[in-house]
Amino acid sequence: CPVMKRHWPPRQFELKLKLYAFEQLQKKIVKWIRKEPLASYSNSQYFEYLFDLKILPFKELFIYNDLRLFYEIINDLVPLPLPHFISFVDSSILRVTRAN
Repeated sequence: CPVMKRHWPPRQFELKLKLYAFEQLQKKIVKWIRKEPLASYSNSQYFEYLFDLKILPFKELFIYNDLRLFYEIINDLVPLPLPHFISFVDSSILRVTRAN
């Protein structure tokens, strides 16, 4: 897909800036949910509050969504073709497996 080749994977610097912006928004949302708009959290407190609210940090959420989409593509659950550079291999031709 030509559009996907242009935009994926995102450049590292741009990705960090966008993730930082999302994380800042998520911190504000957590403060709003907890009714503490002027509070300042340490990283460990922030992650603890995310865990308590059953919210994934944005970075992990993006990774989870990528993995889920990959799973859906492999199992034909979405109408997207498997990229040409990924192919399945018959397990009987592998040299080292747990079965050996």
